[in-house]
Amino acid sequence: MLTEVGAVSGAGRLNPLSAVPVVGDPVTAYRSAQILGASPMQLILIVYDVALAACGGHDRARARRAVTELIAALNFDYEEIAVPLFRLYEYCLSAIDSGSYHEAAKILRQLKEAWETALRRAPAVQGQKYDMGV
Repeated sequence: MLTEVGAVSGAGRLNPLSAVPVVGDPVTAYRSAQILGASPMQLILIVYDVALAACGGHDRARARRAVTELIAALNFDYEEIAVPLFRLYEYCLSAIDSGSYHEAAKILRQLKEAWETALRRAPAVQGQKYDMGV
């Protein structure tokens, strides 16, 4: 779930897909506050960052979890947006499974840039519920 994004592993290292918090680390506190205060669109951008970092590190499990979170965030009530995104995410999962991290990252980077553009163009509605397929 997106609510799990941003926790920290027991080793004190930021692990955006773990739900185990560590108390007392200022970086962790900052990251947790950033995530808890994020709008739905900002959370999507955070998950894209996790996916891109995982692809860059050839971390198959983490990349798959991040892309799976992106799929879970889709709202199929708006299928004209959600279905094409779903297909791209499925392709990314396939690329990750075959070790083509660069291919998955290329697509995810372009999608993240599109979300960033949407966020910049809609600053007044950042905290509201979105009807954008997510």
